[in-house]
Amino acid sequence: MIAVGASDNVGHVAPFSTYGGHVSVTAPGVNVYSSFLNNGYALSSGTSQASPYVSGTVALLKSFAYQKGKKIKNDLIRDIVQRTTDKFSNQFKDEKSGFGRINVLDALKMLNYNL
Repeated sequence: MIAVGASDNVGHVAPFSTYGGHVSVTAPGVNVYSSFLNNGYALSSGTSQASPYVSGTVALLKSFAYQKGKKIKNDLIRDIVQRTTDKFSNQFKDEKSGFGRINVLDALKMLNYNL
């Protein structure tokens, strides 16, 4: 499990974001353009907008490993996602942002190194 907080477009934890020791990472969650009712689109904010970024990152990492002919354990995926974040503070992990904001490129580089 990866608990996700929301960050804004300038790299700060969103004021409405969930926080606490359970938060693993943050992802963009402010003014995310998304599908909406009646085949429309709208800007929405929340951790519900942030979590698909993390899910997509995990899916990309698993797909990348699969293409290389490797099966990868979920624990390693979570570890890579957490260790390759962009930090919000000088702490390894903090209560507001967890390990930091996801960094998909760095996660792919680390996975490639570990395969």
